[in-house]
Amino acid sequence: MLCYEERTVRSEDACPSRRRVLFAALAGLCAVLFLAFGGTGVEAREWRKGETLVTVVFRLELPPGTPASDTIYLAGNLPEVGEWSPAGVPAERTGPRTAEVHVKLPPGRRLEYKFTRGDWSRVEKDASFREIANRRLLIPQLSDPKSKRVLSVVVEAWSDFDTSRRKVESTLTGTIRFHRDFPSPELGNTRTVAVYLPPNYNSDTTRRYPVIYAHDGQNLFDAATSFAGVEWGIDEACEGLIASGEIPPVIVVGVYNTNHRMAEYTPVSDKRNGGGRGRLYERFLVYRLKPFIDSNYRTLPDREHTGLLGSSLGGLIALHQLFVDSKVFSRAAAVSTSFWWGGGWIFDYLESVPPPPQPTFLWLDMGTEEGDAPGESVFGLERAAEIVRKRGLIAPERLHVEVVEGASHNERFWSARIDRILKFLCRW
Repeated sequence: MLCYEERTVRSEDACPSRRRVLFAALAGLCAVLFLAFGGTGVEAREWRKGETLVTVVFRLELPPGTPASDTIYLAGNLPEVGEWSPAGVPAERTGPRTAEVHVKLPPGRRLEYKFTRGDWSRVEKDASFREIANRRLLIPQLSDPKSKRVLSVVVEAWSDFDTSRRKVESTLTGTIRFHRDFPSPELGNTRTVAVYLPPNYNSDTTRRYPVIYAHDGQNLFDAATSFAGVEWGIDEACEGLIASGEIPPVIVVGVYNTNHRMAEYTPVSDKRNGGGRGRLYERFLVYRLKPFIDSNYRTLPDREHTGLLGSSLGGLIALHQLFVDSKVFSRAAAVSTSFWWGGGWIFDYLESVPPPPQPTFLWLDMGTEEGDAPGESVFGLERAAEIVRKRGLIAPERLHVEVVEGASHNERFWSARIDRILKFLCRW
């Protein structure tokens, strides 16, 4: 029996997500950079396996009114603190307005972090309830393994303390089915899978549809579940483009990420950031999720009608899987790809991978404001595109390479170009 939760929202009743959540756009500009960029301007070195971890103690001063029953959490970019899970490492409350977090961290690594009360709707802000930049720490190498690094931190306010701030409401549009706790035994966890269905799917019971598998599913359809309250707006975009005849009806499968996003979206490990479980995630998509979708929805399951979409590390895994599973997928959009991962490993991969079957379609893009230095990420995009062209991996008419002027690394800018991305992918 197929179990799912279906939500159908008429377009005219739906909240126009781009207007409704514009106030949250700036909130994502700083924190979301962790998805692809770990630079702090301070040189870090590689942590060597077997090297003693450093105990870091964060002593927190909390704002007035912090509920005594609430647990305070350290959330950050490293695996030791949950890879940006909002409920990373719990603190011990030492008083009505004080708390401490004790955590062991690898020396030489860069920690970017914030404090929350369990989710991103209750993240720390400045005293005026404005977004703050990620806190940063270059983890020291201590000569005495028994010593500790102690940091005093003042949390000025919590985001939900701002009485003028409206709760981000759901912006779902159209028909979307949710499969909660979908098993991924390859990775030893579960996740939510959200399936956007095109208009008339439930009434036209004979038609079959192409499918796009999209990573970071919680950020695609709904501001209420997305990072910092800003969604891609794929559901609104599909509804409009299908209605206008600019794309054919298509199913979009939003695959939620987990607390192990960094590991699952990276086919190889990175010296500073770990990871490297991407091939298991790709196998989950091909051998578990896709058969489920094809069995329970009216899809066109062949290679020609199956595509991929992802951004940042999601773009990296989409780009890799387009070639490694080229008998399954015929097209991919790799948006703002983290080309830097693994010391630029993807460039060597593109230099050696066999050409995929044809036709194969590939979208590559990058914003000019992405990266730690001007032009850094655009250089990575251009290098990857040059390899693809030089080796003839993708026919010129099926390769789209775009530098997006003024665009940063976050959902607001990805949402602004999702219409163009969908038009490219949905060339059926």
